[in-house]
Amino acid sequence: MLICGVDVGKKNYYLAFLRENKLIKTEKVSIENLEVTDIPNAVGIDAPLSFPFKGKLRECERKLIENGILLFPSGANFFRDIVINGIKIAFYFKNLGSEIFEVYPYATRVLLNIAPNERKRTKFGKLKILSKLKNYIKIYETDINKLTHDELDAIISALTVYLFYKNKGVFIRGYDGEILIPEKKE
Repeated sequence: MLICGVDVGKKNYYLAFLRENKLIKTEKVSIENLEVTDIPNAVGIDAPLSFPFKGKLRECERKLIENGILLFPSGANFFRDIVINGIKIAFYFKNLGSEIFEVYPYATRVLLNIAPNERKRTKFGKLKILSKLKNYIKIYETDINKLTHDELDAIISALTVYLFYKNKGVFIRGYDGEILIPEKKE
């Protein structure tokens, strides 16, 4: 089974492909020229895939916040382009026949204790996250220093979907959306 994780940006998508729990590749794809050569069975997208019916937060986002997991509100003006681009890539992969999931890599890091207090944009933080992530995913040592924080989020997005297929995932549902998260590590 081929699983893709997607980190959604304003200009690019960052993709990570897993086969089982092994990182196959990462790639950066322009939002304007979206085209992938590998069609995954399932895709975890790190972006809201719907807007709130009212206000700035969806019900599923409120539930995550109540559980101590902070996030950007999908209804905030500054986040609008990310939501639109997330919906766009979800539609793209759905048309290819992939199963689509909204995921949140930070929630996965918190629930699995993958260095949740480390900053992914610093070299030290990224290495700490990767060292914990290797408990779940096989990553070649030669790839580790080359990975960006966006690719790291894409990998964690794919991991979330992989765990779901291993019966270790749950949905945080609301009337205006749902987010797939892993079961909390005890």
